Amino acid sequence: MQSLINNRRRPIACFVLLIGGMLIARSLLSPLASGADVTRADDAPADGAPQNDRRDVLNSADLRFIGKTTEVPHFQRHVLPLFRKLGCSGRNCHGSASGQGGFRLSLFGYDFEVDHQTLREGDHPRVDVDRPEASLILLKPTMQIDHGGGERFAKDGWKYEVIKKWIVAGALPVDPDDPQFEDLQIEPAEIFGSSPGRTHSVRVTCSWSDQTREDVTPLCHYEILDESVASVDEQGVVTVRGPGDTHLIAFYDNGIASMPVTIPFIAVTDEDYPAEDSPTAIDKLISQKLQKLGIAPSELCTDAEFLRRVSLDITGSLPPPDAVRTFLKDESPDKRSRKIDELLASPGYASYWAYKLSELWGSKSLDLREQFARPSQLYHWYRWTQDRLERNVPYDRIVEGMVVSQGRLPGENYDGYMRRMGEIYRDDSNYEPAENETLPYFWYRQLTYKPEDAAMAFSHAFLGVRLQCAQCHKHPFDIWTNADFLHFASYFSRIKHDYLPDDKETATTMRVALKSVHAREQVRMVRGGKTFPFKELVITPPLNKKLEENRQSPKYVAQQLPIVKRQLAEARRLGNKTKIKRAEEQLQKFNRARLLELEALIEKTARAVKKDHPVLLNYQAKAHALRRELQGLQTTKILDGFPADPEAVDDPREILMSWLRSPDNRYFVRIFVNRVWAGYFGRGIIEPVDDLNLANPPVNAPLLDYLTESFVERGYDIKWLHREIANSRAYQRSWRPNETNGSDERNFSRALPRRLPAEVFETALARVFAAESDEATAADGDEMTSGFQLRRIDFYERLRPNNDLLKIFGRPVGKPDLCDCARSNEPALVQTLFTQNDAVIDRLIDKGDWLNDVDRRQTARTLDDWIENAYLRTLSRFPENDELTECRSHLSEADSLKTGLQDLMWALVNSKEFRLNH
Repeated sequence: MQSLINNRRRPIACFVLLIGGMLIARSLLSPLASGADVTRADDAPADGAPQNDRRDVLNSADLRFIGKTTEVPHFQRHVLPLFRKLGCSGRNCHGSASGQGGFRLSLFGYDFEVDHQTLREGDHPRVDVDRPEASLILLKPTMQIDHGGGERFAKDGWKYEVIKKWIVAGALPVDPDDPQFEDLQIEPAEIFGSSPGRTHSVRVTCSWSDQTREDVTPLCHYEILDESVASVDEQGVVTVRGPGDTHLIAFYDNGIASMPVTIPFIAVTDEDYPAEDSPTAIDKLISQKLQKLGIAPSELCTDAEFLRRVSLDITGSLPPPDAVRTFLKDESPDKRSRKIDELLASPGYASYWAYKLSELWGSKSLDLREQFARPSQLYHWYRWTQDRLERNVPYDRIVEGMVVSQGRLPGENYDGYMRRMGEIYRDDSNYEPAENETLPYFWYRQLTYKPEDAAMAFSHAFLGVRLQCAQCHKHPFDIWTNADFLHFASYFSRIKHDYLPDDKETATTMRVALKSVHAREQVRMVRGGKTFPFKELVITPPLNKKLEENRQSPKYVAQQLPIVKRQLAEARRLGNKTKIKRAEEQLQKFNRARLLELEALIEKTARAVKKDHPVLLNYQAKAHALRRELQGLQTTKILDGFPADPEAVDDPREILMSWLRSPDNRYFVRIFVNRVWAGYFGRGIIEPVDDLNLANPPVNAPLLDYLTESFVERGYDIKWLHREIANSRAYQRSWRPNETNGSDERNFSRALPRRLPAEVFETALARVFAAESDEATAADGDEMTSGFQLRRIDFYERLRPNNDLLKIFGRPVGKPDLCDCARSNEPALVQTLFTQNDAVIDRLIDKGDWLNDVDRRQTARTLDDWIENAYLRTLSRFPENDELTECRSHLSEADSLKTGLQDLMWALVNSKEFRLNH
């Protein structure tokens, strides 16, 4: 540090300022991690299995299939779950893409047909129904012959008996008419309050569509999310290890169930727990969890800390010095809630959150396809969102404006569309995107070019469901299969960024003429307003209409249908997703052709016979079965409870939007609430923020339920959500830990110091050195109110990928990534080196408007005024007495007041307290 200061030719006293100026910030990133000695509760329920009524639940496989019995194990219910439990179908064994030892199972055993075929095929199949005990699936795991995976079970155990009895009975496959999996439940509801070493048994019950229930505890695969709190064995016996809270996750078939495990740090009573002063609903729900854990929340933060924190979180900028002075002098009890309302009404709120949300939804410079129009499109996306936030348009209507957006205006032809696009992409355009009801740019992205990519982009933006895994195989932590993914992707197959058929010839002719024009010249053409063959948002006709235009002959369909079905089975066996997709599309095409012919036959027959005629009823039954088969291809678990056929409507996006609003949708509102919450706390109620899967339960489920339900009840009121969170005591707590919450970083018992996001840090630096006239204007709510409501040229500059400051401080650059985690807010050494040495910082310090104004204002202010203003600009607080003393000493010894203030400002912007939101 000293050498860096000397290199800047700064006096040694600057180092002293760093020490004095960081008395509070010194421990921000390393808060008290080990509180006082604690005692642990030992009030766990009695050991042993839950004492629930078992009369309507079938016994578990380890009891039913050991010894003599006429009952036959089921391939789906017993054999495949056992393979997963043993690790056979795991990604490190036969479930890997290439399998092991020439034998491949579907990952986690989700594809019953393929796995059964694999076990029975070949010259030396793994299953030998003629000689069951000679089956390789029994010999290898018991090490009767060499097995690379070692011994997986004993020859005299129940696992061996389950597989053997299934083979002896003929190794039957899963019948399509077999009962379907419905639900997985785990008991007890929670493990709470126990000392290290204590064990707790759980029971997992599966429900099937035939109303039967079965104890599947020994067939489940188990995981504990935090093994420092507890561990679990293969029988579902949980052993307590230490205090904290985590979840036990049980996997069986296509079901996932979770159970909280809460081990208090200390035992507390209602009398011991500190009472809340007028707590909000948020605080009550958080307090309930903290009391169970024996954690006392931190005290409220100071007014100065609150003002800095809430200004950064709502507007993305530091409060001006005058705003800090006014707020700290205000002694009214409701000043914090009034300040929250004031900030939410300011241009800074809409500017900052429009920037955040646009980026989350996909507004990234390298993703929009037509690079000559990209800068304008980015700005339009931002401004359109900003306008909606300013007017507090309900969240679902904002999303609807993107999802079911339109490219052309009503009645507009292609020539008119080209002229209008040329006008709005001009450099001197006065186009105001906020006036448009919809914004089509979400569908202009490269990440929506293919249906599969569009499905993942849509899911990330509006659902918080990561579907990347399901693109190739069964999702490891959720219910989505590869078939689900392909079916969901079919909803996006007709959404194009292209030309309408009637306009394609015109556009192609124009593009051919432009081939000889250099790309840079094409950009100048567009920026100059010249007519250009712009692509547009196109929804292609549904398959029904295509088939009407080009019907397949019944004879041809009858010949091709069995061939396509064999191709689909083989593609699924090999795991070839390209061939699977092609075969499913062909099967869909032929089935639709069959249905069209059958419906025509029904219509013709109905004119000649009575309604109850057997022939007519037979035709209608066949048509009904075909519709169910087609719906099966087009309905995914993601749309569970909302079956709809994208080929039955003119615009499949309408189905998607209706489903987003559906009460059965458990993602749409939860992901938005979780993201907004994370914007205030630095972590979500579900973490990672954008990973809403069944194996990643919320840290406080009642809290998330309250916020999502209330958000919908209030008409998707975004400002209500911000206001509800910011007014909670949980948000306004100090970052300083107490003796009980030093190690708590997930239950919101204290504020977690967070490094400023890249754009916020860049804006803060600009604000710190801005002229005082800009300061005053900022308080009135002009562009400087946030730093994100910028003129277009500044907006483009902010988004340029070669901005070193933004890259160093974590803004994602390069290709878009479907993950909120693409942005890094972690501290790094290079960030410290940047703020200490980079030329950008030197220029701000040496040539900043505020410091350049020192000479003119020097006689009008005392030394203390200058020091106070420096602290208010950077740390949003007044200096402490010892800091003031050190600063007076240094400034009085400096060559000039300006030089001394430059030293002081350098020290302050290099402090942790400045770089953190605390």
